[in-house]
Amino acid sequence: MFLSPFKLLKKRTLREELASCRVQLTNWEERLQQARTACDVWQREADEASRKTQQVESKFNETLSQYNALKQDYESLQGGPHIRSIIKVSELSKLSLSVLKNIHAQLRQDLEEIEKVLYRETASKCMVCEERNRTVTLNCNHFVLCDTCSSTQNECPYCQTPINLISNI
Repeated sequence: MFLSPFKLLKKRTLREELASCRVQLTNWEERLQQARTACDVWQREADEASRKTQQVESKFNETLSQYNALKQDYESLQGGPHIRSIIKVSELSKLSLSVLKNIHAQLRQDLEEIEKVLYRETASKCMVCEERNRTVTLNCNHFVLCDTCSSTQNECPYCQTPINLISNI
């Protein structure tokens, strides 16, 4: 069978296009393989970064736990987070000046806290018995006695003014 020059030309053109498409397909397959390889590398790097992050977080939590345990130990050795105490007064002379100043400042701060608590606890209690709440206002306008103690007192325990008039609240 004899082909016309036009058909031969068309056949040749189609073969060239086919070859060109095969080359292009091969290029695309290579690019796809490169992209897959890059994705695999990125995935491995992401997995490694995630693993390292977990290790760092674990180490951080472990260190934080150790810190908290040491802090508790330190506070227990210092007498707790509130009131500090010195075991032996004879040990004072062995301490450095800066440590003594720190102890002095801490004791002063602790004493202020004790005074605040004492005030809060006694501010509402009768000045005589210190057990029952204050319920009576005296003629000097002091609110310092409970009902029971007001009957036994002749003068205000705060200002020593004679008691003439009592108001129960």
